[in-house]
Amino acid sequence: MSNAFHSAGVQAMATCGATATCNTAPAATPRQRSHGQAITRQHAGLSFWTVTESVRGRTLCSRAFDVAAEEFDAGYVTGLRVFIEFMHALRAAEPRFHAGTVIEAAHEAAQEGADGLPSRRGAAAAFLIRVSSAVVVAAQHFEFEAAALGEIAAVEGLRAFHQKQREGRKTAFVQRMKAARQAKAVATRQGAK
Repeated sequence: MSNAFHSAGVQAMATCGATATCNTAPAATPRQRSHGQAITRQHAGLSFWTVTESVRGRTLCSRAFDVAAEEFDAGYVTGLRVFIEFMHALRAAEPRFHAGTVIEAAHEAAQEGADGLPSRRGAAAAFLIRVSSAVVVAAQHFEFEAAALGEIAAVEGLRAFHQKQREGRKTAFVQRMKAARQAKAVATRQGAK
């Protein structure tokens, strides 16, 4: 996506929700300083995910669905462009971002604004509709049950391992406490003689 598209989205963000919290206003373009104290860049090379950092590199803000507030129809087109970029990034051998974070941020953006006013709702609607369609296609072509059952078995095995560790720590603690009580009782008896 173009830098103009990206910078419009960054500038349009006046407030941040639960998936994006900021201490400073973001810069207009990636790696441009804003007020001498922050640098905004794209996260994982995605034009719609921006990160604002202090000059020393501390993250001040991360916006996973950073698009411009637009009329619904224009925003819908933006959302389709974001979906295309999102899917290309997911197709990469090792995506460098968590897709759920983007989806959560888009869902939050879908709740914004009122009818007839510029907001991110149109972009979020288009993006979420396309993501829903992609999930349907994945369900038709992906062996999801085998993958999920394998993951369930792995998580249950890990859970049993952790339970066994907790029981071992608890048993060791109880034994240490008994030994301490016995040592105290012996010391008390010897002190009374």
